[in-house]
Amino acid sequence: MKRVLKFRSDPNHSWLEVPLGDLTTLGVAGEISTYSYQDETNAYLEDHVDAYVYLSAAREAGWSVTTRLRRRRIVRAALASLR
Repeated sequence: MKRVLKFRSDPNHSWLEVPLGDLTTLGVAGEISTYSYQDETNAYLEDHVDAYVYLSAAREAGWSVTTRLRRRRIVRAALASLR
């Protein structure tokens, strides 16, 4: 599988935006911390640990993942915590 993913950031934090279903497909949904968020279709994985968990699992599954940085404010009040 091939994915082109975006890192979203605000002045203090950044998150890797991934399709929500990928967490289940890769078997990492239970490993994601409360520092990550989700909306109806995507998960926003905090960049220090959760993004690494996802990227490591994707690599192990043979996925090709490319990331980009996109500066955009994340309004956390509109997102639900993953836990």
